[in-house]
Amino acid sequence: MRIRRHPTSPFPALLLEPNLVNAVQLASRLQAAGFEIRIEGSTESALQAQRQSFFFALIVIADLADKDCLVALDALRRRSPRSWMIVATSNCDDQARNVIHRHGGDTGISLPIDPDDLIARLDAFQLRARPSF
Repeated sequence: MRIRRHPTSPFPALLLEPNLVNAVQLASRLQAAGFEIRIEGSTESALQAQRQSFFFALIVIADLADKDCLVALDALRRRSPRSWMIVATSNCDDQARNVIHRHGGDTGISLPIDPDDLIARLDAFQLRARPSF
């Protein structure tokens, strides 16, 4: 059982998910856990949001077989080098995690996303700044 808590991060997280229904469902679970979430449905709108605000974490639903998606991960990382990036993909095995890391992601998570697992990761990430390389 999770205890409802007050927001602990002074900054929101950005959720990049093209499927609005899935995005709203996940965001509502994360908001119930105390996180402020901004939903964006495209890379372009996510990059625009990054110009407007700092996000402590980026949660990106990605197709790692799509070269445009990998370009998008690179662009998101360049725009926000101090934000944690969690990449959700259908098969998050060792090979996928290597691709995620090469394109700026800090960690991978399998789809469908287990909200409790994601909340635990966000809890851990908000306690420390992302190292700059």
